[in-house]
Amino acid sequence: MKKHYYLKFAVMALVAVFIWAATPQSAYAQSKKQIKKDEKQYELDVRKAELDKKRTELEKQKARDNQYQDKVSFYENNGYRISGGSRTLKVALLDHYEKTGGDPTREITGIVTSCQSINLCQTRALNNAANRYATQASINVKGKLGTALDHSERLKQAEVDNFSAMYASKVEGEVGGVLTDSYSVIKENGDGTNRYETVFIIDQEKLASARRRAMEQTLLENKIIGLKIDEIFKIVEEEVKVD
Repeated sequence: MKKHYYLKFAVMALVAVFIWAATPQSAYAQSKKQIKKDEKQYELDVRKAELDKKRTELEKQKARDNQYQDKVSFYENNGYRISGGSRTLKVALLDHYEKTGGDPTREITGIVTSCQSINLCQTRALNNAANRYATQASINVKGKLGTALDHSERLKQAEVDNFSAMYASKVEGEVGGVLTDSYSVIKENGDGTNRYETVFIIDQEKLASARRRAMEQTLLENKIIGLKIDEIFKIVEEEVKVD
């Protein structure tokens, strides 16, 4: 009887040892299997990300190619030629799209419908681009000022109009110095004058700084009743982010 008891105890002990020994091994095996699975999934995710990146780059390149072809066709079909330098029209456009990546927010065009000398055409094209940019910046600020002052009884619309007009003038003066010309095209009007267009590349950081300087100058000369200076600067910072 005692022998049977000891034998049963020994069997139970062996089973316990087996379970104790097998469990860590089983957990280790499962853990190792999970690690391999995770590594495989990671490799798949990395490869997918790389393929997605390449696909996006190819799509952007295709879009740039289409823009390039459309622009070349437009200029050639409408009698434009490149102005200044030794580059051809196609090379100038290739250089431009290489710099901007085909992003329309990184360029602005100055247009002169009638001018004679190239120097005058260039100056007026720069002024036109700066004016267009300043006008849009002023519109953005004017809209935000109007919203901020909707509930102010002291507000007069004339104040906002005058402030916005002065700001536009200051922006125009500052912006002209930070626009970089990429290429210019010229077309004869047939009456001794030319149509002249210069495409400028936009540096957003430089333009943002230019708008801040313009606002500082405007605030020194013109204040809006009912709105603190720091509130106006907050509006300008929001306008800078919009662009």
